[in-house]
Amino acid sequence: MPSVLRAWFHEARESIVSEAVRVLRKCGLIVAATDTLYGLLADPFRDECVLRVYRVKERPLDKPLPVLASSIEKVVEATGVDGGIRKLLGYLWPGPVTIIMMVEKPLFSKYVSPSRMIGFRVPAAPLVRRIAEENNGFITGTSANISGYESPRKMFDAYRQLGRGVDLYIDQGPSPIGVPSTVIELTGSGYRVIRMGAISIKTIEKYWRLAVGE
Repeated sequence: MPSVLRAWFHEARESIVSEAVRVLRKCGLIVAATDTLYGLLADPFRDECVLRVYRVKERPLDKPLPVLASSIEKVVEATGVDGGIRKLLGYLWPGPVTIIMMVEKPLFSKYVSPSRMIGFRVPAAPLVRRIAEENNGFITGTSANISGYESPRKMFDAYRQLGRGVDLYIDQGPSPIGVPSTVIELTGSGYRVIRMGAISIKTIEKYWRLAVGE
């Protein structure tokens, strides 16, 4: 049977972080609350761990996985972005925006993405960020559901879909936002919207102008 722990959303109790890290090191899967929805957390660096995510979600292997980061600095290290784009990250994160960017060199399992374009997010969720911090700065960040089914805002809704396929459930009450992140992809000259979500495009446009000056 999976383990179930309970925590307040705004806390990052070290005993829970330690247990989560223990599970990750054994290539286990964790369900925990992000600011948007409940996410399925795994080690993104090892093929066998990432493949478990695809299996339990029944997700096609050609559909890339987003990655949650412990901090903006970790994403900057991975991507090498600077200047206006670095400033943009500071406006949007921590928060419900996933930004697809090119990593400078192969960093994650090949199953995270078939290319070096990775969807990054720094969530406003202290526990998830601490777990990522203890896992070299990153964890997978896909929603804790069967592909094509409703994304869960509560732990029990994730459990009903994923059941014993997950090793540790962390019940933190309802995720505060309750809708998926907005997804944008950086392009050579700007950005394009991949998915509408928690943050409006008008808000992203405002921060883009402030950061990049266009």
